[in-house]
Amino acid sequence: MRQFFKAFFFITTLTLLFDISIAQNSQTIGAKPHPKPMQKGFGNPKSISEVTDVLENNEAYNYLKDLIENHHVIIAYNDNSFLGNSKLKRGDFVVSFNSALEVIRNAITNADLDTSLINTYDRNKAYITSVTQVKDIKPGDIYYNAVESLLEEWGINAPFTKAALLNAQSLFYQDELYDILHVTLGYDYGTFKLKKIPVTRYQFATTLDNALQQKLAQVQLLANEKKAREDAEKARVDSMVKEIEQNRRDSISKEIQIRKAEAEKKEIEARKKLEENK
Repeated sequence: MRQFFKAFFFITTLTLLFDISIAQNSQTIGAKPHPKPMQKGFGNPKSISEVTDVLENNEAYNYLKDLIENHHVIIAYNDNSFLGNSKLKRGDFVVSFNSALEVIRNAITNADLDTSLINTYDRNKAYITSVTQVKDIKPGDIYYNAVESLLEEWGINAPFTKAALLNAQSLFYQDELYDILHVTLGYDYGTFKLKKIPVTRYQFATTLDNALQQKLAQVQLLANEKKAREDAEKARVDSMVKEIEQNRRDSISKEIQIRKAEAEKKEIEARKKLEENK
């Protein structure tokens, strides 16, 4: 009898465990996979007042205002949010950085300067030269156009890994941010001690605007120097033209005086002969 109860208990336990396993598998099979978080698209507000989550007393407010209103850098999202306290993602950096480069290129083009002043990055060291080489980017991605521009127009591949990945949703770190801005734009951040810590979007806006203002100031200085050289050259040419014109007038005046003197001399000789013939 005791053996019968042991066998009965053993069979009952196995049956219960089997039913639990089937129920768990059934739930797993029928469960829906967790959806991936939606990537925010980018917007281009004309005024900081359109950005809904940035307060005027925020320390990054004026930097963000400058980027948006004065330079039209693409840095806010298409729902008019900025999410300044969130950590900067690599994909977001690429979009805003490429937009800032366009601002600098336009300033250089308008000043008729050498466009190589924008990018101090050595293209010959590039390990990626085309968007098609980036393994985790495809046409239609919100970062695709910016990636294409950085690689194929600017020859800048610093934001990408050696394995040809953008890793758009991974974090961007302070030391890398400052290094890329220094290498590509010549950004001088002084003696600031860099750390490998994530950068917030507020910190990114502040740093990007500082780098952009520094580069635009350099462009303006070069434009002023170019204009000063052109003005000096124009003044030199104008002076030469005036001198030539004055010499021409002096030569004509002198020629007139010579001819007048010759005419007077001939007139005197003619009168003298006339008197002698009387």
